Amino acid sequence: MRKAANLKETERLIREASHLEGRGRLDDAVKRYRAAAEQGDPIAQSNLGTLLDDKVIPRRAKEALYWYKRAVKLGHGSAAWNLAMHYRNLGRRRWYLHWLRVAAQGFCSALPSSKLHNHDLI
Repeated sequence: MRKAANLKETERLIREASHLEGRGRLDDAVKRYRAAAEQGDPIAQSNLGTLLDDKVIPRRAKEALYWYKRAVKLGHGSAAWNLAMHYRNLGRRRWYLHWLRVAAQGFCSALPSSKLHNHDLI
């Protein structure tokens, strides 16, 4: 029962954060995303990283990287993509390609194995 309550709380925090972000209330959105991220939600972790990396001023790239990497450890492929874009924007080709491969592996592992050999995906 406790896990279900935590999940509902996390979902509520993410919805509120998204709403606040859409209204431009970034500091409040960061607080909500952080609360959900600290509960271990990879979507909140990735979204928090994006806010810190791209939207809040001043940027907090180190903290963004921390949250992206936590989300990747939980299997969130979009966070790996965000890391790739972070390093691409810095001109760090090696790390860009590394995280791009990680993102591709994460997205491919989510597909049924029969789809991995389908040439329509390429």
